[in-house]
Amino acid sequence: MDSLPNTVPVTPKPRLPRLIGSLNIVFGFCLFLRGLDLLSAVGPSFAQNEPFKLERGDAQNLYDQLRRRQIVELETLEQSTKDESKKASFREVRRDLEANHESNIDRKLDLKEINRVLLWIHWYFWTDFATGPVLNLFMLASGIGLTQLRVWARRMALWVAALKIVRIVALTLVFTLFIVPQARRVIDTIVPTELGRVIVTREHVNQLQSSLGPPLFGITAENYGIFMSVVASAVAILIMFVSLVYPVVTLIVLNRPGAKAACCLEEVSGTEEHEGEWS
Repeated sequence: MDSLPNTVPVTPKPRLPRLIGSLNIVFGFCLFLRGLDLLSAVGPSFAQNEPFKLERGDAQNLYDQLRRRQIVELETLEQSTKDESKKASFREVRRDLEANHESNIDRKLDLKEINRVLLWIHWYFWTDFATGPVLNLFMLASGIGLTQLRVWARRMALWVAALKIVRIVALTLVFTLFIVPQARRVIDTIVPTELGRVIVTREHVNQLQSSLGPPLFGITAENYGIFMSVVASAVAILIMFVSLVYPVVTLIVLNRPGAKAACCLEEVSGTEEHEGEWS
């Protein structure tokens, strides 16, 4: 006869679910408050169904403000720097901005295309801000239950971690594969205008101000859209990987036999106590 397989007893490890529970309380509470803060900032416009939109005259006002602010900043940099080559560069850029002024930016911009991209960005942020606090609230609730080794809390924490992973990956994919390319096409139409020239000049000044020599990557009107799309995608992917660390750790820890056994043991102990009270 074949011998029956030996069953290896699992040692309950209550420290594991309690550790995750404590972290869930801390992270869930902080993230929930942060989500509410962001939602309160943008909530009124979302509640009134007012998506981001560029009206006639908005681009002109933005261009005038950026140009005026940059001229003042260049004057300050020109007076404060002791490097004669930088001083000459700041002076040249400032005089170029002062000599060129566009009085009708709107007619050179495709406001319909810009507003279409802004609408997608609006719904992207709405999805982000609306789903985050809900999951963080459940995360907080599961943390409280995990500190008491409840089975339902372990299951809730696993579901929250899994949904957070799906949410983070989905939002990042939508942002990098859809919104960034759309925004880049819009940027490519803005860069040739005077508004775009002011924006690109701002990047030149930042590089010149922060570098000791020639910039490693020269930003031009031709590559500005590529530069911004690469930076936006890289930052989004970096944030995704950082945000995935804790949900993945939660799934690994709470699926360990010792963590599962600790919650099940507490559930059985609680049931036996109630049965003893009723008998």
